[in-house]
Amino acid sequence: MVEHKTLYDILDVPESASPDEIKSSFRHLAKTWHPDMNNNSDESKSVFQLISNAYHVLIDDDRRREYDIFLRNSSVYRLRKRSGAAAGGIQKREIVDQINIQLNYVLWEIEDIFKILDTLSDALVSKIHIAIIEILHFIDIWILHPAGHKDYFYDSRRIVASFNVYSLSGSMQNDSHRPYVDIHDYYNDIRKRMARFGTTITPQRLNEAISPYDVTLNDTVIEAQMLSYHNLGMVRRVIDHGMMEMARYTYTRQCYSGDTLGLLGR
Repeated sequence: MVEHKTLYDILDVPESASPDEIKSSFRHLAKTWHPDMNNNSDESKSVFQLISNAYHVLIDDDRRREYDIFLRNSSVYRLRKRSGAAAGGIQKREIVDQINIQLNYVLWEIEDIFKILDTLSDALVSKIHIAIIEILHFIDIWILHPAGHKDYFYDSRRIVASFNVYSLSGSMQNDSHRPYVDIHDYYNDIRKRMARFGTTITPQRLNEAISPYDVTLNDTVIEAQMLSYHNLGMVRRVIDHGMMEMARYTYTRQCYSGDTLGLLGR
């Protein structure tokens, strides 16, 4: 079974690694996995992109600090750490499984957060819901839809595209035109479709462009991970310290912004 790997595992460095150690390991792995050195294979493209993303996060002080906050506060990661660290590096034969595991770890973390929301104030729960919905909605629109796993029940009911997914953060409404009852219903639907995604995705599909944008599924999977590390790290700080302010995630590409999310979707 393929083990979940942190960004440190992917670069094959310890969590205490210095910038020089991170640079050295990245250079070695980049030479090994650069597509030009691997007949431009889809597997090497995906591995190289994971390595490059890990490097750009860990070499940047602010992004590394944010990622470390997520790791320190992640209940799922703490459980994994107790069971033993994953072997360093990444193999091309495991690239698809690793992407599935990375996304599922995000969903498991969200599930753990749901379990403790009853102990928090309504104001905190509302903020946490919004942060979680942003992650689920991004996975829905930028990963599941392009990969062919849309919510066909949603489409068959011809629910208008103007439906605001963030309304799911409020109380349950008796509205037959709502596509989901509440945030938990939306989460469960994403989980089901993610399971289908995991059985159908291939390295070739990961590298196909998402029309009409100049991005691939590889790009959007990595963006989903970065968004999740940020939002879930902030959520854990809200839960543990009662923080009311949550900094918004800054997307790496304009097309990922909230104003354009609907263009790919319903």
